[in-house]
Amino acid sequence: MKIAIIGAGGHAKEVYHSILQQQREDEIAGFYVEPQYLTSDISSFYNIPIKSIEDLDTEKHKIHIAIGDSELRARMYQAFKEFGFKFETIIDPRANIPKNFILGEGSYVAPGSTITSDAKIGNCVIINTGSIISHDCEIHDFCTISPGAILCGDVRIGERSNIGAGCVIREKTWIRDRVILAMGSVVIKNILDPGTYIIQGNSTKRL
Repeated sequence: MKIAIIGAGGHAKEVYHSILQQQREDEIAGFYVEPQYLTSDISSFYNIPIKSIEDLDTEKHKIHIAIGDSELRARMYQAFKEFGFKFETIIDPRANIPKNFILGEGSYVAPGSTITSDAKIGNCVIINTGSIISHDCEIHDFCTISPGAILCGDVRIGERSNIGAGCVIREKTWIRDRVILAMGSVVIKNILDPGTYIIQGNSTKRL
């Protein structure tokens, strides 16, 4: 079975190059998008033809959803799951990872990221470039941890949350489902309600 990369944008580029770093170029089936996004102007990506997701086959393809939007990633995962597709997890060989951590199906660990002991990471999670996931952290399904974010020990991140670039989250802090943190936020207390938050010093603003 070959890897079908779902998406043809910036995050798909990162996933593609991580697969190349693993020397698995011959395992890439191509880039696949929804039919309405197929146009004559955008017909290939890195000289690989872009195809319709309608051409996917459960017998021939494993799926990796290379889409940054957490909600869309979740919806596509659930749809592909219902059709019986299997999901490919991609770990860039330039990431720093331990042996004793859990990583769910369809997730991505980018180059330069660090994961330490006993972390638990769910399905279709993005651990982006240069981020640090410290010991005993728990990141639930469909989260995005953006470049340079730091999760100190025993942090909990709920489903479909997006941790902005450069965020720092204090140890033993809980971030619940569907929370978006603005980049550069420093989080020292739990965030229990869904929403978008800008945190500067002791000031927390919910948009």
